Amino acid sequence: MQIEQIKTIELLNHTKSITKTANYLYLSPAALSKQIYTIEEELGFEIFNRSNKGITPTKKGEIFIKGAISIYNQWSSLLNDINNF
Repeated sequence: MQIEQIKTIELLNHTKSITKTANYLYLSPAALSKQIYTIEEELGFEIFNRSNKGITPTKKGEIFIKGAISIYNQWSSLLNDINNF
């Protein structure tokens, strides 16, 4: 998994919509769905439940998203500190 993918997952969690997130990222919904399935396959569990009404995180997904966002924020802070040195 790449660090940038965490931002995509965070955005999906916020919008609750593959279509809205895909539009924001200038991707097709199919390309974004494939990206998420690939991440889930790598992790070995589903991050999101999908339905006609949108997406919601699974229980494991909630735990993952919380931890992943924390890691992303630490990474961003580290890069900011290095760039301001």
